[in-house]
Amino acid sequence: MVSKLRDIFRSKPKYVTVKPIAQGKQEQKAKAQVPDNTWIKCPECNVTLYRKDLERNLNVCEKCDHHYQVDARTRIMQLIEPQYPFEEYDADVTQVDPLNFPSYAEKRERDAAKTGLTEGVVTGKGVIGRYPVVLGVLDFGFMGGSMGSVVGEKITRAFARATEAKLPVVLVSSSGGARMQESIISLMQMQKTAAAVETHSRAGLLYISVLANPTMAGVYGSFASQGDVNIAEPGATVGFAGKGVIEAAIGKSVPANLQKAETVYANGFIDLIVPRRQLKETIEKLLAFHSDGINVVEPVSADEAPTQEHPLVLAEAAVAAESSAPLQGVSADEEPAELPAASEDEADVKDDKAVKPVKKGRGSRKAKAEPVSDKSEAEPVAPRRGLKRRRAT
Repeated sequence: MVSKLRDIFRSKPKYVTVKPIAQGKQEQKAKAQVPDNTWIKCPECNVTLYRKDLERNLNVCEKCDHHYQVDARTRIMQLIEPQYPFEEYDADVTQVDPLNFPSYAEKRERDAAKTGLTEGVVTGKGVIGRYPVVLGVLDFGFMGGSMGSVVGEKITRAFARATEAKLPVVLVSSSGGARMQESIISLMQMQKTAAAVETHSRAGLLYISVLANPTMAGVYGSFASQGDVNIAEPGATVGFAGKGVIEAAIGKSVPANLQKAETVYANGFIDLIVPRRQLKETIEKLLAFHSDGINVVEPVSADEAPTQEHPLVLAEAAVAAESSAPLQGVSADEEPAELPAASEDEADVKDDKAVKPVKKGRGSRKAKAEPVSDKSEAEPVAPRRGLKRRRAT
């Protein structure tokens, strides 16, 4: 009896002992977790996006039209025709460390493992529409797409090959400028690439420059701004000196949108602002307008086309399969029943209702306006007329 009374007045433990979860439950819990990078938060509108949907939309936010940066390989597959192989140039050209700059080699190895590239630019020959072009794309993921001696050499060789083969050049830039680890050697690439562009231009050949976010400093001050047609993506940062450098030089703050593509276009340094979903179509129209009808490839049939299992190609195939799937409850062989055709009087009445809004009384709701076609993609801005770009002699 006394022991029972002692148990009643004995203080209870402050903490609860939790038994460990069984090994099988832990494995089940690990499998139920969502993989990393499945969802992405848009930095502009803060909307959470499904990664696969974002890739199907060419890495453009479907809510606010924010254009994400894309790597060089993805950009190439977005522009070229998949049935024609892409012939890469100078993939074996490697970088050296002429100044023995500290940790330069380690940074190159790190970005090479991250991007799968040996340098910050990929050049080669491909087909856009029916027009063969020499295509070059800078990758911002490799040391900020900066231009060193190898990047300048590959771009110069690409223009030289295009001049020899009488082909147009399409170059997509996304870079922070010249590479500081190579000092004066990187600055020398500005003159070398600009001279290659001038040689290509004097041969009467077309050069289309695409300015992606960002295109700055030594890259914009050389070949990126020398295009016969300069195209920028919406919201891209384009300029020579950075905002901080400008404010330090003039001693006052500058507008936040000073170096946005829309401001640069308004001041006449850009010819077109084209959304990414319309970029390939716009380039193809420019190539067709400047083509002489000689350098045109013949269309390749589906049986002869090589298979390229790229994520974008697979994503488009998946979307096409979903759209062609039969509706639930209707077999694939069974055709839906046709609705009875309306008479001419009924058709005229329906057309009048669809075009003219019905006027109602004062106390009733306002009549709905004429239906507007849904255009999710912005039209490209028309080129400015009367502006002539002066080339450096």
